[in-house]
Amino acid sequence: MLNYCALQESFASRYRHCNQCEGDLNISEDEEIVCVLCGETFCDHCINIHQIYCREIK
Repeated sequence: MLNYCALQESFASRYRHCNQCEGDLNISEDEEIVCVLCGETFCDHCINIHQIYCREIK
């Protein structure tokens, strides 16, 4: 049986989460997009919505 911590590290090294919809983003398939204004990670769908809001508060 694999160590639980090893499984968590393996998952964390391959996936991140969209900060808006909380969906899993596969790093190796370039599904993550980082906002250049705030540095947070989003999926392709949510980045457009976020950047409108992020520009208004910067």
